[in-house]
Amino acid sequence: MPSKEFYLNLKRPGTETIYYNSNGMLIFDDFFTIYASQISFALLFTASITLIGSALAFKITRRKNRLKTFAAKNELGYRYTAEYYIRHLAGMPLAKNNPANRMRNFLSGGMLENAVYFDFFCRVPVTLEWFSQSVVCFHAEYDLPDFYLMPKEAPFRVPAAAGRVRMSRDFDAKYSLYSTNPIRARALFLRGPENFFCNERGWSVEFRHNKTLVYRSGVLYSAFLLADFINKAFEVYLMTVWVPSSPNPAQTPSPADSARASA
Repeated sequence: MPSKEFYLNLKRPGTETIYYNSNGMLIFDDFFTIYASQISFALLFTASITLIGSALAFKITRRKNRLKTFAAKNELGYRYTAEYYIRHLAGMPLAKNNPANRMRNFLSGGMLENAVYFDFFCRVPVTLEWFSQSVVCFHAEYDLPDFYLMPKEAPFRVPAAAGRVRMSRDFDAKYSLYSTNPIRARALFLRGPENFFCNERGWSVEFRHNKTLVYRSGVLYSAFLLADFINKAFEVYLMTVWVPSSPNPAQTPSPADSARASA
């Protein structure tokens, strides 16, 4: 037997040359020299995925805990998800073409009265850009045509049956309004909402059958600002849906008044 180690040069189909010593042991120095770049990339990729996943999980948990605290302080009910409610919103433009798990952190009861709050996360089909926003959904039957108000840059698609409603030049420069009955919708907005939206940017209102969604496109409010957003959403809802549908608004208690009375 030779006194020095000799190396067996073994070729395997489709692989690099791998070196073994006389005892059949793999020469790791040579192995890592050959595969160093592949190993480094694999380790870096795995570490990056783990870091991103951990950061996302931390962010979701932190948001969840802060909204739980907000719900407890304001005597609201909290649920992380609500499948039955998500199905209930399937026909709204906001919810179309987005998986159910994009809606979470549901709040109800208390100051919300007949409304439900939730966080909504969505991806624009064309640009794949992510949007996140705070949404309040109101529930009540009103004799109004379906309408959809959104900023001109909003990515959501309205139903094909809804036609464009032309308002003033200032309004049309900031918003797009669609309705199944454009004439009635135009008359509705001329009664007051038009001036409000000309001075307020970013609001979206979707009214369909017995549901009204109010949100600001791309704005997810922190728990510290959530109460202010909910109050403002009530104001927008009363102005665009409740007041126009009430025969005598001055004598009919608003949902906001009912909420304060029951608090």
